[in-house]
Amino acid sequence: MTILLILASQTGNTKTFVDFLQRHSAQEIAICSDFDEPIKDYNQIAFGSYTWGDGKIPAKMKKYLIDHQHELANKDVIVFGSGNSIYPNFCRAVDSIAKICHDCGANVIRTVKFEQRWNEKERDETDLKFLIEDLRYWSRRD
Repeated sequence: MTILLILASQTGNTKTFVDFLQRHSAQEIAICSDFDEPIKDYNQIAFGSYTWGDGKIPAKMKKYLIDHQHELANKDVIVFGSGNSIYPNFCRAVDSIAKICHDCGANVIRTVKFEQRWNEKERDETDLKFLIEDLRYWSRRD
């Protein structure tokens, strides 16, 4: 099996987490940034997104979630995203995507928010350990 990664990374900041995700996953990851891949063929899905404006999900990501909402039930999901903490709604798209997935019946394993570009050296050691464990659990082979 392969993991599906739906990625919205306008400046490339959100995409910086992908290498870390690939290194700690037990399966291959198919990256989809053109929002044309159906969810139904995958058990594990990652959504990576930046936050737009005052805390919004980017339009293409939002449309994709709406179009595929009925395919999310019983899927294991990770949601990650970059943001800038100078804004009051830091990485709110991550929270919104996770809520949509949860409301559609998905099992949200973990959310990951980071300032600008992913840098694992800037993470708390304990949090990083739990994140890696969550990624391994999420990407387990069925």
